[in-house]
Amino acid sequence: MSNVLLRQSTCLSTILRAPGASRIATGLFDASSSISLLSSLNASSPGKDVKCPRSPLWQKATTRFFTTSPTRKARGKRATPASATPEPRVKIPFGAQSRDSLAQIFGQTDVEYETGNKVLRILHQRRVVGSLVDKGVQIAGSHNVKNDSLQNALAWLRQRYPVDEQAAAELWAENEAERLEGTYIARAEKLGLYKPLSGDEKQQELSTTTKSIYGVSVIDEFKKFHEDRRAREAKEKEESGETQRTQEMALAKREERESKQAVVEAKRAQRQERRALMGMVTPEPMPIPEMSNAARLGPCTAFGLSLVVLFWLGATFYTPPPNERRLFPDTPTAVATISTIAAINLAVYAMWHVPPIWRLLNRYMVQVASSPFWPSVLGNTFSHQRLIHLGANMACLAFYGASLHEDVGRGNFLALYLTGGVLGSLASLYYHVLTKSLLYYTFGASGAVWATMIGWGVLSLSKPLPDSESYYFAADVSRWTVIVFQALTHFAPGFSTRVDMLSHLGGAVSGGVSAWYLKWKSSTALDT
Repeated sequence: MSNVLLRQSTCLSTILRAPGASRIATGLFDASSSISLLSSLNASSPGKDVKCPRSPLWQKATTRFFTTSPTRKARGKRATPASATPEPRVKIPFGAQSRDSLAQIFGQTDVEYETGNKVLRILHQRRVVGSLVDKGVQIAGSHNVKNDSLQNALAWLRQRYPVDEQAAAELWAENEAERLEGTYIARAEKLGLYKPLSGDEKQQELSTTTKSIYGVSVIDEFKKFHEDRRAREAKEKEESGETQRTQEMALAKREERESKQAVVEAKRAQRQERRALMGMVTPEPMPIPEMSNAARLGPCTAFGLSLVVLFWLGATFYTPPPNERRLFPDTPTAVATISTIAAINLAVYAMWHVPPIWRLLNRYMVQVASSPFWPSVLGNTFSHQRLIHLGANMACLAFYGASLHEDVGRGNFLALYLTGGVLGSLASLYYHVLTKSLLYYTFGASGAVWATMIGWGVLSLSKPLPDSESYYFAADVSRWTVIVFQALTHFAPGFSTRVDMLSHLGGAVSGGVSAWYLKWKSSTALDT
């Protein structure tokens, strides 16, 4: 029994004395199990010498220091990779550091004893041999050491043990270059791309052509063969006169290209000059004129308000002509009015496709915030440059204008329509001038069309529902649907950057006020 207990205590002391014993504290459970097993074996076989069994964990503890380091046997047989340069051994000027010293050097308290001393030795060795500039501070097996801690260790070494690292790095680089050169020469010789020369051949080669100690390259021979072939072919062409003919043809083609390019440049210059005279382009960018807000807004405001007064005075004193004096007596007045407005807009659209009159259109049919011209307050409401813009506005005008025209008459309809266009233009102009957005320009009948749509909506809400035989309920629902949809699209992302929202808003407010005025005027006339 005493012999068994002695062997048990020997097993335990072996584990506890092994390096890294703190990592295998859990093995004590296996130790207690082994003691129980040995006791039972001793009881069953008295007088027998029972060997101390070892669990797998104990076996690892006696042959392996760290969980990430190879065994002693494997570490002793590890070979240096062929692509890496073996670092020469150097004398280490310091001994093993204690745990407290390692914690102070690395600035990290959990650096293990063997790992810390190993890192210090390898870092100093790399400094001396010059491989630090190539391999850095990262060392295999030191994954638990932080990069900042490695830098602290390097700084400690540089302070305590100064070394000319720059000279060592230069020597390391020269040795590496020689090693790589030898590796490449050996591989080229193995692949058949390089043939080493003997002593006599090498001396002859140096005295004649290549001047190289590395021998004749197969690639150089291949290159020389094709250079000789091209020189031979060029000589044959020159002797046969083909070279001269080729040069003459190339010269003729170049002269032809240059003449064509000159013609194209001349035509382009003439076209640019013509376009500049037509107002399509300007030779130099025109600066924004220095004008006050009053100078920009005053004339346009006075002209616009004067037009509004004239429109409503005309509507007040307007008398419809007899049917026999109309140009198209068989056409309903609403259709004739809307068709005339659409024809004027279509004519202006067609004029935008005639470049010689662009200067005139830019003056009278476009409202420019930087230098507004007062007639453009009305003229821009009849101007469209894209067919889809013109088609959308005229479709809405026909959809709402016919019903509104039948309700209020030609004079009031024209006054409402033109007032919406003028006031929408003024609203847009005021916004761009007061916000200093002087590079914007506007045109289109959208303000007048929105006045027509909102005017129809205001009057339709105040009308009593007629008999079902004459009331087109679906048409009114469709009109209201379009109004709501058009209003909601103004809040869509990016919509405000493509359309003049202030012109729409000004026209809509103008149409609503004009419709309310006509409604009040009609109710006052009925009362009297």
